[in-house]
Amino acid sequence: MTIYTPRGLKVRVTVAQAFALMRRLWPSVTPFSFLKTVEAIESIPSVLAICAGTFAIVLQERQSLVIFATAMAYAIGVIWRSTSAPPAALIRLCTTYSYFSGFGAFALGMLYLGYRNGGLLGATSFFVGLFVGWLFRQWFEFRQSRRLLSETGQSITQSELSFWLAYRFHAYQIGKSQLFCLEEEELAETNWLPLYTRFCTEWPDVARRFVF
Repeated sequence: MTIYTPRGLKVRVTVAQAFALMRRLWPSVTPFSFLKTVEAIESIPSVLAICAGTFAIVLQERQSLVIFATAMAYAIGVIWRSTSAPPAALIRLCTTYSYFSGFGAFALGMLYLGYRNGGLLGATSFFVGLFVGWLFRQWFEFRQSRRLLSETGQSITQSELSFWLAYRFHAYQIGKSQLFCLEEEELAETNWLPLYTRFCTEWPDVARRFVF
């Protein structure tokens, strides 16, 4: 009962639930685009941290301020993506980022920029701030998961919240219902299975990771 995004983010919802919701959005939003939006929401802390860190380094601020700006931006992103759907412009920026992240290009770019403007300390200040933000994320998500478990009786992680926020974002954009509850007719295989089969044909490498 698990699906995965194109870059391998694990989301613990059933294939039937996921594609029944995506069927509401189709054809305005394809399943692949929807899953990329989930990745985009997940990457908000990193994108905000890179923007803040770059801005602080270019302004040649002290290393302590680079650390503070990076950590604060990351923390704001952690809280933001857990509470409300971000604006469309940020979603587009983060979606673009999701295509290129994970290959080391951004890390090398920040190292070069930091070293050029502040030497060795400048090169490491961004990553110290990123680490501080990551520590906050671990604490915040632990507290959040405990609260959600107490309220719902279910173990819900940030990836599931990102999935729901992605659905609400697209549903709002095209004027569809933002409610997550699904009718029996929507959960019937005749409703969502054709879309799932099409997705498997177009993106077999992604679909083969799904667990029923």
